[in-house]
Amino acid sequence: MKAKIFVTVLLAVFLLHAQAQPKHVSTNLLWINYNNSFSLKNNWTWSNDFQLRSREWLHYLSQMAVRTGFQKAINKKWTVSGGFAWFTTVGYFNGEGIFPNEWRPWVEASFTVAPNKIAIVQRLRFEERYLQKVVDNKKTNDFETRERLRYRLEFTLGTIGKKVEIHVGNEVMVNLNHINDSLFFDQNRIILLANFKTSGTSFLQFQYIKNFQLQARNYTLEDQNIFRFSYHQKFSKYRKQ
Repeated sequence: MKAKIFVTVLLAVFLLHAQAQPKHVSTNLLWINYNNSFSLKNNWTWSNDFQLRSREWLHYLSQMAVRTGFQKAINKKWTVSGGFAWFTTVGYFNGEGIFPNEWRPWVEASFTVAPNKIAIVQRLRFEERYLQKVVDNKKTNDFETRERLRYRLEFTLGTIGKKVEIHVGNEVMVNLNHINDSLFFDQNRIILLANFKTSGTSFLQFQYIKNFQLQARNYTLEDQNIFRFSYHQKFSKYRKQ
């Protein structure tokens, strides 16, 4: 009798735990980026990036984004940055795409050390996200506010020849509005990237990102394979007069 009660309680706990876990789905994404930066005086840099993202390879447009910001190098180890971004995450209803806006101011600090010729970069970014609400498949004038914290740890492993640089890293994102509930976790990205130098001021970048993202609207954990292709340009440093 005791064994039956124990099995029943154990089964009930398991079912409750299973119900609390998110559903799991897998998908493949393709991200295309163009990045540029402008060196300014007094160790300031102005950086920009433009992004197109698709889901299930090229079948569905997923996101578009424009981001800009300014960075200040405090010394050889510390930099601080701040900026603004616009995103739109496409929603499909009855075959038609809806493009709600997201406005995203952000600030960050990064710390770099290079023991044994392996550069280690730590970056902490805070984002204030304003997401346009969609009701009955239509955009409204109301916005939902979310606060997100991102921590990234990246290693520069070295170069292959003189033109290829290899990096690995991980970035975790959490929602500060949900510290005490199951939506605290937002994403975790495992990153492998290679930079292919094309000139003294530009390079091509290929990234493979294994991303686990929790979709809050339907409590689904997406296992994402992301392939990102970027072109980066650095423009001439400001000349002192």
